[in-house]
Amino acid sequence: MLRLLLGAAIVLMAVAAHLACSPPTGVGPGSDDPGEAAREAIRAVSDAEFKAVKEGDIDAHLAVLGDDAVILPPNEAAIHGKPAFRASSETFYSQFTMERFDHSREELVVAGDWAFERWTVSMAVASREGGDAVSDQVKGIHIYRKQSDGNWKIVRDIWNSDNPVPGLPGQ
Repeated sequence: MLRLLLGAAIVLMAVAAHLACSPPTGVGPGSDDPGEAAREAIRAVSDAEFKAVKEGDIDAHLAVLGDDAVILPPNEAAIHGKPAFRASSETFYSQFTMERFDHSREELVVAGDWAFERWTVSMAVASREGGDAVSDQVKGIHIYRKQSDGNWKIVRDIWNSDNPVPGLPGQ
C-alpha cells in the first residue's frame, strides 16, 4: 500500500513539474493555435466589461455577464446573478464616479469551453458628494464560459485592492 501511494505521489509530482515548466497556451497576441478565435472573442468581452465599468454603463456590464454570474468583490458578500449585480452597481454609481480607469490583461488561458483572465486596473474613484478622488491598484480574475449560443460570458469575477483595509492595526 505504501509503495502504491508513493508511486502515485511521484507521478503527481512529475505531472505538476511538467505543467509548471510548460508555458500556458494562448498567452499573448499572434498565436496561431486553434484557440486564437476564442481568445479574440474573450478579449472583446473583457474590453467591453472594462469600458462599461469605466463609463458606469450598467446595462453594458450586464450584457457581458452570464445569467449565473457570481461576483466576488473585496470585503463584501458574494453577489449572485444579474438582478443582484444591477442593484449593487446602481448603488455604487449613484455614489461614485470613475476619474481614472486604466486596465491591462496580464494573462489569458482558454481550456475548452472555459477560460480565465488575470488582469490589473489602475483607477481613481471620486465621491459624488465631493472631495478628493481615491486612487487604487486592483488585480483580479475573470472566469469565462462559452454559452450555448457560442458567445463567451463572464461567469465569475473576483478582485481585490492593493490598498490596506482602513482601520486595521498598523494602518
